[in-house]
Amino acid sequence: MPAGRLPDVVPRPGVARDRFLHLGVGLQGKLATLDNAMSAFSAFMPQRAGALRIVHRVWSEVRQWKTHFEAWAAAGRVVDTLAPAFRRLDDICSPALQAEIRRSGEP
Repeated sequence: MPAGRLPDVVPRPGVARDRFLHLGVGLQGKLATLDNAMSAFSAFMPQRAGALRIVHRVWSEVRQWKTHFEAWAAAGRVVDTLAPAFRRLDDICSPALQAEIRRSGEP
């Protein structure tokens, strides 16, 4: 891997239902789900609530990716090509975790 390049942080288009990361992040290894990442939250954050707040903050921005691309006048074909790289929250986590994430952003 080239110096300064982080694995798994750049969205890539894909059609597979299950996606895998370069590095293992949880009890299910490289499975690219938030449930998997949250299964080992303590490796990144001391408290689950803090980890959920960070996930909520990232999700709140990433879910608006299309609006940001369009605001910068990205070509429609570019947006269409990238669309499969950005998955909906319900595609990457369980309903129970979705509820936790949504609640974590409440004041």
